[in-house]
Amino acid sequence: MRASKLLKVILRLPPDAYPALQRFLQSPYFQGLRRADEQLALFEYLWAGRATEDPQYFDKEVTYARLFPEQPRFKGKLEKLMSRLFRSVEAFLVQRQLEKDRTERQDLLALLSAYTDLQLPGLVELRRKKLANQLDQMTPDNPHHFWERQELERRITEFQSFSGLRDSDLNLPATHHQFDLYYLLAKLELACQLLARHLFDFKVEPLDDSLEALDLLEPLYLKKYAAIPVIQVYHQAYQLLRSFWSLDHRQRYIQFRDLLEEHNDTLSEEHLKTLQTIARSFCLRQYQIGVAGYRSYTFELYQKHLLRGWLYHKGRLLQSLFSNIVTLALREKAYDWTRQFLEDHRDRTTGSDTAEAVYNYNLSQYYFYTQQYDAALNLLSDSYRDPYYKVSAKRLEIKILYETESDLLDPRMDAFKIFIYRLPEGSFNRRSKEMNRNFIDLLRQIKLPKTLGHPDRIDKLAEKVRASPQLSDKEWLLDKLELMR
Repeated sequence: MRASKLLKVILRLPPDAYPALQRFLQSPYFQGLRRADEQLALFEYLWAGRATEDPQYFDKEVTYARLFPEQPRFKGKLEKLMSRLFRSVEAFLVQRQLEKDRTERQDLLALLSAYTDLQLPGLVELRRKKLANQLDQMTPDNPHHFWERQELERRITEFQSFSGLRDSDLNLPATHHQFDLYYLLAKLELACQLLARHLFDFKVEPLDDSLEALDLLEPLYLKKYAAIPVIQVYHQAYQLLRSFWSLDHRQRYIQFRDLLEEHNDTLSEEHLKTLQTIARSFCLRQYQIGVAGYRSYTFELYQKHLLRGWLYHKGRLLQSLFSNIVTLALREKAYDWTRQFLEDHRDRTTGSDTAEAVYNYNLSQYYFYTQQYDAALNLLSDSYRDPYYKVSAKRLEIKILYETESDLLDPRMDAFKIFIYRLPEGSFNRRSKEMNRNFIDLLRQIKLPKTLGHPDRIDKLAEKVRASPQLSDKEWLLDKLELMR
């Protein structure tokens, strides 16, 4: 029974679902004559088992004996009861979701359709005015708003069509207008999500044909609708993402950043968060591929978004995000800010490792960047659960040994390369392995005696570092080369 769909759903239901589902199963309105008493008994038995440690509790033989103690085992009876209960639970979930998403505006739309079918023009007009007033009081900042607008207009079109009004435009122009607004904003939102995702995962197809269709429609739509703030900003976000590889990407980013600032009080918190995430993703990716200036843009956004609370989930930061922020802040030489950030978030990270282990690793980074190398080494450990921290800690150790000109550097680099080679494929992806192997190979070339004081060789190695798309600690390697001139 543990593998059944029914038990999987019941085990995942929140505690507050119990009384509601119990009432649902008892209701003749929903159950009719579908053996509601047996369904209820099975549900209560399964629910009680959520807290049991008895491995036999959900065995079908045990369950049957508990539910039907005076009846011999009848083949298929329990299975049919489970199937009926599963259908009832699904009906309950549908009803619960509809109630959760239900708004007065949705009720008014339903009433408009009902009164249209009943041909009651007075009540149609009454409900139309009420719904229109509600929509007028809302900020038009999301596709759903425009969808409800066009649904309202479409209901009026339906009513006029059924009423046989020969001299009317059947409200078709207004319906088309609202649908255009809905389509344009929804299309821009989805296009931005797709392009932003594509920046970090090239397996996500950019759907060029679909985007080209949007490009063709843009001039026509924007001529009419560019004054609507949310469309204006999403259009700017779309143009920004499309310009990622173009020469004017920096100018477009600054325009987008300024426009977002201008509409800070116009857009909803949800849209601001989404659009600022697009800005952050754009800057972070430009920084990762080595474009000058974007490191400071990205750090500035991280600082602002931390203050707004946009980077937290249930009051905590993902450990990967926490480490990225620390590294970025240290590269910006914001040492005091970094130390305070570390202390403020010491116990506020979540991920695959312990919060203390992640804090210690990032504190060792802080000590490394502030040239407290002994303190940095003392905090490094081999006990990380997450392979990312295992590898990063070993790489940081190598950087410390390089900075301190330790005799242990060469054997540690050899051991690190073997360690990377032996990592299971499932625990560490090929791209990350390649980035770390390239780091060792280039560091070996940098530390050769013939590099020091030879500008031509330094220039060639620096160009090799910049051109390498798969390379860890690229900025640190470039710094070391610059110091060797």
